[in-house]
Amino acid sequence: MKTIIFLGAGASKSEGAPLQDELFYAYFNEFSEKEDKHYTLLQDFFKKAYGIDVKNTKEFPTFEEILGLLYTAEKRRVSFYFNIDEIKEGIIFSMAEILDRKFVEKTTHHHRLIERLKNKGLLDEVLFITTNYDLLIDNAILSNGFTIDYGFENHHSNSLESLSLYKIFGSLNWKYCDVCDNFISSTKMENGILKSIIKENYVCNICNNSFRSIIVPPTFYKQISNYYLNNIYHNVNKSLYDFERLIFCGYSFPDADIYIKFILKRAELYKDKPFDITVINNYEGKLASKIEKEKGKYNLFFNGKVNYTEHSFQDFCLEPESFI
Repeated sequence: MKTIIFLGAGASKSEGAPLQDELFYAYFNEFSEKEDKHYTLLQDFFKKAYGIDVKNTKEFPTFEEILGLLYTAEKRRVSFYFNIDEIKEGIIFSMAEILDRKFVEKTTHHHRLIERLKNKGLLDEVLFITTNYDLLIDNAILSNGFTIDYGFENHHSNSLESLSLYKIFGSLNWKYCDVCDNFISSTKMENGILKSIIKENYVCNICNNSFRSIIVPPTFYKQISNYYLNNIYHNVNKSLYDFERLIFCGYSFPDADIYIKFILKRAELYKDKPFDITVINNYEGKLASKIEKEKGKYNLFFNGKVNYTEHSFQDFCLEPESFI
């Protein structure tokens, strides 16, 4: 059965990455004014907007809340005390930069997953979709001897040499020109690791405009207008009609991902039969109340039966063939 493996933040958490609600704390502890141009800007923002001393707290508002306020002011074309574009850029890049720093030269579980699927001859029946910006699954694919089809063209093409990986919210190794739509994607390995280009300053060789990173922030107000992301969404949507099984790994079905829910529900409504759904999102110490809430969200959303397992992403990577 053709299978989509859908990777959420919990999959990256298994390799030591911070979750969204941990990113601000990690950022202000890892960086300083001398290292990052956004630090002072964000420090002042949190002090004025929330009365928070960023050096002496672990409690921060969510990305959804902050970016939601900024996008609301922008959409209504009203002032909001701060320079909205500067704060948005600072928040998005702080998130990207801490992910870049935290990641991690060993992609143990992701690498094991690709290696196991390869050895079992299952990769030609698998498509990867991820909401993560990081390069963990990218590194795992490349280090196992494959190239990556990111879905920038309108087709899906797993082959003996290439695996499809659709990163629907962008990636740390993508940049584009917002004038002429020129694009660069780094897939060059250094010391066996794919490097981020989030901090690199590239100038377009066509129009001399500065390249911008492709990062869609975690907010209800997701702006999905980029040419390359639109091609990816086209391929994701098309794949949902071609594939029968969905395996969600480390994905809690957050409310802010309404676009993902839309394309899933739309595909489900037009398919001849419901998806075969498996959820793998357990971890040590997960509260029973959180499990029941998450299980309820999946069961309520999908028409078909949901196999909500007690397994972790690490378990899945050890024997993915047991679920495929």
